[in-house]
Amino acid sequence: IDFEPIPLRWRALLRQLLAHDPGARPSAEETRARLARMASARKRVVRRITVAGVVIALTAGMLAGWWAYLSAERSRQRTELVKNIVVEAVEGTLPSGRSGPSSVKSMYENLGSLSESRLGEFPDALAEMQLVVGYGLAELGDAEHGLEVAERGMRLLLDQRADAPLQIGKGWLQLGSTRALAARNAEAEDAVRRALASLDQVDAVDEAVRRVRLEARNELAILLGYQGKWVAEVAAQRELLQARIDAYGPESEEVAVDHHNLSMAYTQIGDFDAAIEHSRRAVDLVSRHGGESSIRMGYAQFGLAMAELERGDFDQARASLSHARELYAANLPEGHRSFASLDILEARLWLREGRHDAAIERLRAVSARGDLGSERQLNARRYLAEALLRASRWDAARTATADVLASLTERQQPLRPFLEAAVAWCDYRGNGAPAPTEVLHRALENLQAQGLERMPIHALLQDWQHGLDGT
Repeated sequence: IDFEPIPLRWRALLRQLLAHDPGARPSAEETRARLARMASARKRVVRRITVAGVVIALTAGMLAGWWAYLSAERSRQRTELVKNIVVEAVEGTLPSGRSGPSSVKSMYENLGSLSESRLGEFPDALAEMQLVVGYGLAELGDAEHGLEVAERGMRLLLDQRADAPLQIGKGWLQLGSTRALAARNAEAEDAVRRALASLDQVDAVDEAVRRVRLEARNELAILLGYQGKWVAEVAAQRELLQARIDAYGPESEEVAVDHHNLSMAYTQIGDFDAAIEHSRRAVDLVSRHGGESSIRMGYAQFGLAMAELERGDFDQARASLSHARELYAANLPEGHRSFASLDILEARLWLREGRHDAAIERLRAVSARGDLGSERQLNARRYLAEALLRASRWDAARTATADVLASLTERQQPLRPFLEAAVAWCDYRGNGAPAPTEVLHRALENLQAQGLERMPIHALLQDWQHGLDGT
């Protein structure tokens, strides 16, 4: 049986599943159908994979490094052996009628075991397989074991292929992703920077190399955001946008998502003029490439609405938000958690318009949901606390602010000085505590030191400080 078409088709599907823009990814139904067709080529040994979530976990995890061991110069014997090991691991784990996370984890374990026993003659292939297996195990929740396997694979790869910058770069990138899954964000950033340094040494730059470099730059920007390095995240997003423009041109569809992501990063640090500029560019590019009714346009309109709100362009923000909601409703299933982001933004618009009660009620309802994911729910609670502060409801605001402060993720650490000052301000205004002069001063200095002096919370702290000064 000729297995050559199988990896090529899986790789094409993978690239679509891993698209940075969720709107560009195939639906669960399409993914399931395409995988079923590919699986049937192996004499229907694997006839059905019935759970879309498992499909995505399987492909996005195991195949994230597929081209890392198929694209380099290898002998036909080694290529066939690697493919056969992968097929055997899948077949041995997902026979007809079996599915679920436990069986996918077993597939990775089988893949690791088969690789250890049969790839001894090809240690660099074993190293890359260990990187793939480690990532897959980490993605399925076995983070420490997965990271141990991936680290072992990277050490072996460095030992075997130190003179192959493309392979080494891909290996570091894979390891960085695994470290991120294990919440080792600083170590993940180091791995991705090593990946970029290695990829810069590749002489012949083709489309595959360009895409790996762009993937590494994208991963770096994400990791900087995860660590709360918001200003550095903006710089990384700018570099990613420029690299994409250099590769595909300023009018290409590929750069639209980078304009959107850069807009969101600018909004986060309070540079709303730049945010609006890049959001409008994203809207223009998506529209120009036929995406007027797509979810991509919905995301772009959401980013534009957020920046317009923060700049005080309320009428424009309301129109952009309404457009985004229409596109979300047309492209996402009812009840999708992305609608919560629209609800949060609408509540913040109400707050700025003076509709405090409606805003607080909406934010309480959103923050009470249990299906939002930790970051989105924390954002809802953060904006609820801010709404209560702006409405001068000191007791409720103190409780909400202290709750957010106790739950801060690494990504949200830049908010800590503001939240600490807000708790002290609530004690002063609501309970007669001493004036928090020094706390406010330290919070303002901290935000300024981080380069976040344009954020609205910085202005709010200044208002409180002026209230103490009587100015």
